[in-house]
Amino acid sequence: MIIGYDNMGTESPLDDMLIFADPYDTSDHYQDGYTVGNAIKFFSMWFDHSMLPEKERYQPWIIAYPK
Repeated sequence: MIIGYDNMGTESPLDDMLIFADPYDTSDHYQDGYTVGNAIKFFSMWFDHSMLPEKERYQPWIIAYPK
């Protein structure tokens, strides 16, 4: 689950990072329940193009907003 976004204090989106809540969290040696990943790489990893109907192919997202 994406819980945050860090633009790294720059104007370029190429270094922006997503912050994930990750209860398994074994990849960064901290095991604090958080992991991070490059936002551009995450956005480009969707391979639904050949599986979904045409109107749903462009990076489907579920967004939760607090009431």
